[in-house]
Parts: sequence; structure tokens; C-alpha cells
Amino acid sequence: MSISVPENILVKNQLLKLPAHERNQYIREILRKTFELNQDGLTVNTLAEVLPFDTRTIYKHLDILQYTNEIYAAQVGTSKLFYPNHRAIHPKSRNNFEMDDRTYTLFAFENQLGEFALIQEKRKHDTHEDSNGGITIPLKGAKGFAKFLLEWTEKNAKTAE
Repeated sequence: MSISVPENILVKNQLLKLPAHERNQYIREILRKTFELNQDGLTVNTLAEVLPFDTRTIYKHLDILQYTNEIYAAQVGTSKLFYPNHRAIHPKSRNNFEMDDRTYTLFAFENQLGEFALIQEKRKHDTHEDSNGGITIPLKGAKGFAKFLLEWTEKNAKTAE
């Protein structure tokens, strides 16, 4: 099986020259691009073979990408495969809501597990934007979740609009 990787990846000594924050952003971006190029799933060992990162570093960043719901994992036989989570069902299904220094992106996507709604939080900084977390809801239950959230807000929030 041939694995596609992004072009012009920094070699290890170039990567180590970057400040820690930039290095972490760079690694996650390379992982994101690698998953975009390999939609059928990748293992940690495969990633370690084709990228200049050790398995511990890959696990760390895969955990972050899973936390932000940019990827998901599935057990396939004895292997754990990681998949990209952003195959949008329809390009118009993406909407943004901005509040203070944050952007909440809501969109529908489909993966091997079904159709989902994803709400992802991104925080703006002077030089970049970070994904802070996300929640994935089965699309068939999104309307019920929205009703639950509205009812909860009306009951509990002092400044609900």
C-alpha cells in the first residue's frame, strides 16, 4: 500500500530549530495534510515510517486531533486506524458563529461510522488560530440535542438570549 505525504516536509534537525509552539502546530498540520491525502485510515506505525516524527510525538498529536474531532480512531482487527473526520456532506453545510476571540464552526460530515454534526471551537491569536475542542453528534440526533441545549440554557443561564 502506497502512502501519500505532503511535499517539502522539514527534516528532523530543521524541525528542532522551530520554537516549541510552532513545532507543535507544524506537526499537527503535517498530520492533517497526511490524513487528507490518505482517507482510508493510517496506523501510528505507518505514520512513523513515512514522517520524520517518532511514535510518542505522533501519539501526542493524534490525541489532540481526536480531542478536537479532526480525526477519529477505529479498531480494525488488531490494528487501530485513524481517519480524517472532515468529509463534509455538502460544502454549504459549514457555518461559523463568532463570539469574542472564538469562532464556532458547525458542519455536517460523513465518515465510515455514519453522518454527524460537528461543532468545533477555534481561538484566534495574533499570529494563528488554534482548535480548542469539538463535539460530534450523530446527525439523526442533532435536532434533539439542539432542543436539549436550548431548554437547558433557558433553565440555567442567567443571561440567556
